[in-house]
Amino acid sequence: MSIDHYISGPLTSRLARYKLPKHVMTKVTQDIWWRLTSLASIWSDELNRATILFPSLEEAIFYEPLTASVSIRCLVNFCVRNSFLEDLSSDNLARKYGLNCQSQIIPDTDIRVFTEEAINYFTDNDFSAASGHRIPKDYSMNELKKITHTRIVPSSLWRRVRAKK
Repeated sequence: MSIDHYISGPLTSRLARYKLPKHVMTKVTQDIWWRLTSLASIWSDELNRATILFPSLEEAIFYEPLTASVSIRCLVNFCVRNSFLEDLSSDNLARKYGLNCQSQIIPDTDIRVFTEEAINYFTDNDFSAASGHRIPKDYSMNELKKITHTRIVPSSLWRRVRAKK
């Protein structure tokens, strides 16, 4: 599996359907590449990965296919859906790229297609291979909360907070 393959293959192929100017294509693909590469570099670090992906959990748990791991759905939410790609589904934000548009460049329904394709790609191609590590396990919402809260906040502080209640 290669992040470069995803960017130059499925992502670029789908973006090309919208006949975007080259500078816009470059900005979107570079943003997604940097996000994926950055996350791949710390993927084996369970705590940092969980901390980064936690805000994505609220949306990602509803993404299809539901058979994909929550980790991969959070990854796609963070790296693909919340990238500059999403700006192209807003006529106001698309104007900042110098695009004179009266409506969305990429409709919301198509953003969903980008999301599902990316989830399928990284499920089928094992994202953890990009960092040389296998994903240790899939995290449920409660497991992510437990990891992010108990490891970041010292237990002595939690005891003091609970004692005040």
